[in-house]
Amino acid sequence: MRELPTFAACFRPVKAKICFFCVLLIACCSTAAETKSHFTFCYDPYPPFAMGNEGEYTEHGLKVALAEAVATKMHGVEIRVRLYPWKRCQELARRGEVDGILPLFKTPEREKYLLYSDASWQQQSSFWFNKRKFPSGLSWSYFDELSHLRLGMLRGGFINQNMEAAFEAKASIHRAGSVKQLFAMLMADNLDLVAVDSSVGQYVTRREHWMEDIRQAQKPIDEKDAYFALSKKSAAAQLLPQFNDAITAVKEDALQAGRAVQSPRNRQSH
Repeated sequence: MRELPTFAACFRPVKAKICFFCVLLIACCSTAAETKSHFTFCYDPYPPFAMGNEGEYTEHGLKVALAEAVATKMHGVEIRVRLYPWKRCQELARRGEVDGILPLFKTPEREKYLLYSDASWQQQSSFWFNKRKFPSGLSWSYFDELSHLRLGMLRGGFINQNMEAAFEAKASIHRAGSVKQLFAMLMADNLDLVAVDSSVGQYVTRREHWMEDIRQAQKPIDEKDAYFALSKKSAAAQLLPQFNDAITAVKEDALQAGRAVQSPRNRQSH
């Protein structure tokens, strides 16, 4: 679910990725003298984006690092990330019991209770399959070509409306609480396909040593932007313009890091 992308790989150019982690490290280790406003954002345990245990605060994961970098650019704002089951995270934001959610996709339902930042992350989603089931790989052009197959997705997750409609028209989509559970069902031949974020799929197959058995379809399902979301019931919603300015500044840091990587004096001959 994609060698795993670094944070800067979700901006263009991709070659900014190595230096951008240096930018993140410097930004997140800086201190501010002024009193900070503290905001709590939520996400679910979803490596490599957010890593840790449900109910706990975390400082680990690519999207967590992005939130910390954005907060640093806002001067006087601190963002803490707490992990919950995905549906509960969204419900807490709807009620204003957390201030926001780490980058996620836009849906009409979510827009009822969330304000979105500018685009802050680009994600790709893919079909995953068991090589024993499809020894020649998985080729497809239209969702209808695959919709007779048993599809698994994350509970509460959203990828592509047209894809989900095509599969739901033929049979129900099986939902599970983790990508590891879905991939285990692929291994046991209880599912034919899993639709999940490409970076997450790559992480799980490597961690569980399934790389030889579970493969990613070459053609992606979708590639689209994700956005920080601020609860309309939180005081953080008033900071949306500053939030967008901070995202722009973080993107500029990524571009500057990419230009530094590509500078002739920084290139090594091979």
